[in-house]
Amino acid sequence: MLTVCLKAAERLAEEGVQCEVIDLRTLVPLDMETVVKSVRKTHRAIVAQAEWRNVSMVSELAARICEQAFDRPRCAGRASRRAGCADCRTRRTSSERRFRTKRT
Repeated sequence: MLTVCLKAAERLAEEGVQCEVIDLRTLVPLDMETVVKSVRKTHRAIVAQAEWRNVSMVSELAARICEQAFDRPRCAGRASRRAGCADCRTRRTSSERRFRTKRT
């Protein structure tokens, strides 16, 4: 995902839009100080991952950004966005199918 974000930043730079890309290499400990510093400077945040947005680290990070980086709650919803795969059903794995209980 880092490569995708860096390419997006390059395209934005060509259009005159400056942005910062932060690669959070570890989730524990989570470097919120760097994230909050960047968001307070730019007043914007896009958190991206290749996985689903629902119940993910992206959701947690977006929530923490809203809580820690913005002084006014009404600004937070417009200034932060999540990017990820669409929520969809997945097929059961073979082990899940094997242990599925029969309905009576």
